[in-house]
Amino acid sequence: MYKSDAFPEICFENENAKLFADYWSSLPKVGLVPMRSSFDPCDVPTILSTFEIHEFRDPDNIIVRLSGAELADRYGFDITGKNYLDVVQSDRRDKVRRALSHIVDHPSGMLVYIEGARESGLVQVSESVGFPFCDNDGDITQVIYQDNLCDPVSYWDYRSDQRKDSRALRRLYIDIGKGIPDWCHGEDSA
Repeated sequence: MYKSDAFPEICFENENAKLFADYWSSLPKVGLVPMRSSFDPCDVPTILSTFEIHEFRDPDNIIVRLSGAELADRYGFDITGKNYLDVVQSDRRDKVRRALSHIVDHPSGMLVYIEGARESGLVQVSESVGFPFCDNDGDITQVIYQDNLCDPVSYWDYRSDQRKDSRALRRLYIDIGKGIPDWCHGEDSA
């Protein structure tokens, strides 16, 4: 477990998640949230392949602006440019939309553990941490996530073994200065 200097109440399973949380916290803020332009990938080169950037256009349109190479391998395809909600199982879309929208509507971070099952039967858990960013107008419209497999299988060919379904096992919102949004944790397992 890795304790964040910026968020000492949070224990991360992967050091990369801690690195991103501490990096986000170090960025200059407009109110509670940094500008997207202040995020410099060169500052965190070792975890670039595990980033995903979402742009919230409206509640049903969350465009993936960037999906790192490692994530594209795990999805089995590159989701850059797609609506993130289109890659979520239809029965989970509304829950996922509400959960992700909290990050921009009630500025907060989010730590979520996601169980994903593949066509072969392999089941893996990933740890994903996301934080909000402001666009050039100062509006909170983007979230950058950093995602790690908790127990990676180094020899697995993820692109040929497509992801079948996924679900959130545990979701925690991270207080960045405005408290945490209301979220019934039971919604994740429902």
